[in-house]
Amino acid sequence: VAAGKLGSAALFVAANSEFLSIADNADVSTGNIDFTLATWVYLDTIDDWGIGSKGGLGAGNSEWELYYALAVNRFRFTISANGTTVSDTVTATAFGAASSATFYFVVAWHDAAADTINIQVNNGGVDSIATGGDAPVDRAGALRLGLVDGATHFSGRIDEFGVWKRVLTAAERTELYRS
Repeated sequence: VAAGKLGSAALFVAANSEFLSIADNADVSTGNIDFTLATWVYLDTIDDWGIGSKGGLGAGNSEWELYYALAVNRFRFTISANGTTVSDTVTATAFGAASSATFYFVVAWHDAAADTINIQVNNGGVDSIATGGDAPVDRAGALRLGLVDGATHFSGRIDEFGVWKRVLTAAERTELYRS
């Protein structure tokens, strides 16, 4: 536990392979539905960091992953239609590169009706891509914070991670960012 953006945050050290996990259940399952993920993250350093995931690609039960990718120096959100491979990836290019030792508000969502995945950082511009029908499928994997793909851990703080089974409006995202 460490100081968070709002109260306390979960503190993760990648070298210690730390993560939090919730077994699959109806409250955290997604699939081809509208859903939104939102969280505050604090990167100790800039590297490949797994913020959160539902399932794991290596386990064949992946629905989505939210992470920071060093190769592009951006936040990313991916979905998997088959549970094993990434079907689509949206990169937070509108925001740009992050810095270490700073809190960022990251929101990612799947809009089933529009057939898109989207990402927004610090209430800035929204990056969106069409999935071309490659919708995530509800799988039995656990919801994990601080870990993606079963191997990429997080170093830093994750605070106020939320899952909504609908697309939050722009006004709702703004309110979360400002609160």
